[in-house]
Amino acid sequence: MTAPHVHEGGAMTMSAAQPQGVCATDWGDALSTLVHDRGAALVRYAVEVTGSSREAEDVWQEALVRALARGLRARTAPGPDVETEVRRAIVDAHRGRRTAVAG
Repeated sequence: MTAPHVHEGGAMTMSAAQPQGVCATDWGDALSTLVHDRGAALVRYAVEVTGSSREAEDVWQEALVRALARGLRARTAPGPDVETEVRRAIVDAHRGRRTAVAG
C-alpha cells in the first residue's frame, strides 16, 4: 500500500513506507471530518482573512494541504487542535500569497 510522503520543502510523493508512528490515513480522516463538520465556518474565516471569496477558496484548500504536510513532517498524530492548525495555515497561506504578489 502506498501513502503520501512529505519531503523537505513540503513536496509530497507516494511511498510504500509510512512515517514512523503516524498513519497518513489518520490525518486524512481528521481533515475529512474537519471539512465535513467545520468546513463552511473555516471558509467563512478564510473570507474574513482574505477579503475575497474567490481567494478564500484557494487559501482554504492550500491550508488543508499545509496542515497535512505539517502533521506528517512532525510525525505526530492528529489531535483536537487540527482546526487550529488549519486556521494558522489559512493565515500563513494568505501571507504567502500577499508576499508573492508584493515581491
